[in-house]
Amino acid sequence: QASNLFGLDEGAIMQFEYRFAVARHVEAVASRTNFDRTIQFSGKYDAVHQHASAPVSIAAIAAVEGTNNFRVNYAPTVGVVVSRTVADTVALYAVPLDVHHSAAGSGIDRDTFLVGVGGRVRVMPRMYVSAEVSPRVSGYMPGDAEYGFGVETRVGGHFFSLTFTNTTQGTMYA
Repeated sequence: QASNLFGLDEGAIMQFEYRFAVARHVEAVASRTNFDRTIQFSGKYDAVHQHASAPVSIAAIAAVEGTNNFRVNYAPTVGVVVSRTVADTVALYAVPLDVHHSAAGSGIDRDTFLVGVGGRVRVMPRMYVSAEVSPRVSGYMPGDAEYGFGVETRVGGHFFSLTFTNTTQGTMYA
């Protein structure tokens, strides 16, 4: 039962994710989806913060995922998140990523380079609408670009998000 998350993720492709601050400007993430029982571990380091002399924020990210509860088909990823907020209402993101062994499940050893572009808009004091698209630029290209949209709500220091995508993985940067 534990390998199926006690039935909580059956019937739809769902992802549970937990993000936490390890240290100042350092974030650790652990997530699991019921699609091939994929588990992903990632980290983000916020190197530059947007302020008067820096028009954007820049963060480095690294991740690795594996299927069958992180037992096979490992796919490490490295990338950069460039973001900008406007008037505490709009946030824009550009995320170039290099994914090694991106077709692991199909037995093909290929890398993929993609550039995610997304944004989030505050529509109420604690509610946001988000959207993103991640076209593949080179490497393994099995189909259409990945895209999604979502509704987020802020409760204290926490964000809760309901996201709909055409892929089995959610975002790691919004």
